Amino acid sequence: MNNKKRNLTSIIIVCALVIIVIGLSVWQKAISPRGDIKVAYVSSLSGDAGVWGQSLQKGFDFALNEINAKGGINGRKITAVYEDDKCDAATGVTAFNKVIGIDGVKYITGTVCSSVAMSVEKNTQANGVFYVASGATDPEVTKQGNGLVFRPWASDAYDAQEVGRDLISTFGLKKVSVISMSDIPSGEAIKNTFKDAVVANGGQVVSEEMVVSTNKDIKTSVMKLIDSSPEGVYIASLPDQTVLIISQLKALGYKGKIFVYSASAASEGFATKVKNKDSVFYVFPVTNQETNFWNDYKTQTGTNADLLVALGYDSMNMIADGIKSCGENNTCIRDYFINVENYQMSRGKVSFDKYGDVSGLKYEIKAL
Repeated sequence: MNNKKRNLTSIIIVCALVIIVIGLSVWQKAISPRGDIKVAYVSSLSGDAGVWGQSLQKGFDFALNEINAKGGINGRKITAVYEDDKCDAATGVTAFNKVIGIDGVKYITGTVCSSVAMSVEKNTQANGVFYVASGATDPEVTKQGNGLVFRPWASDAYDAQEVGRDLISTFGLKKVSVISMSDIPSGEAIKNTFKDAVVANGGQVVSEEMVVSTNKDIKTSVMKLIDSSPEGVYIASLPDQTVLIISQLKALGYKGKIFVYSASAASEGFATKVKNKDSVFYVFPVTNQETNFWNDYKTQTGTNADLLVALGYDSMNMIADGIKSCGENNTCIRDYFINVENYQMSRGKVSFDKYGDVSGLKYEIKAL
């Protein structure tokens, strides 16, 4: 009888210990972070558009390291997943399928090519991914899917509208030309928006050329522009090709005003590659260095952050701020940014429209 009592007591003690261990495990999970938060940086890291993606990544990495050094997001560290989309739609689809389907990422940023953004958004939206298409500037990018796409950079529609207006209204020109990209979706949109703005302000588009963005043999197109005798030319192409077009225009004796696509003008090292900057301009949102980012970046890296580096920094911080406010509820994050007013970025305060585009920006003409 005593042995039975002792055995029963032992069983009760063991059961109690098991219950305690299970309870402690559940309690520990309840009060501990659920592991790292994965954020994917998918962008053009090679090829002609690589200069954009590489600059954005510098800002993205700076923000990621800064956030992790302060304890992460709600006590959870950020783990970055990197992929190169090569500014190619098919490669981009493969990269996004990988980070969403295999890596389980719910937050993606970095895209600079609209061809990629337009190809991957169906997948991001179907999987509830919060997607910051940092520099994908086609006007239609943010109008895809279910509203989880945001763009902290102005769309090409604004750039082309401002250039078309300023060439006519500010500089008093009447006859202008445009050369843009035939193989990138935004190329056609830029050209058409520019033409509409010129006509709306009383000007005339006397010639238009479209070229493959990677083509270096463009002398024929440049000569056609000059033969139409424009007083101003708008170049909406990738950075290296833009440098080449400016050089050939100057070499062939063109003396008129030249306006450059703002994303190219803002690229790291672009201005130094243009040897003759006389009468070369671009329009850009007014930028105010309102946070400590600019000084901190210079102190830690020894170099000045350009506007694309700042854009990468702001893109990562948008994701972090959204998670801090809503947890991992991406619908809540979407609503948070649509309703926020005067959201603080390194480049100034912004708001977002119902499509996720920045709104209320003011522009200025800048000489290269």
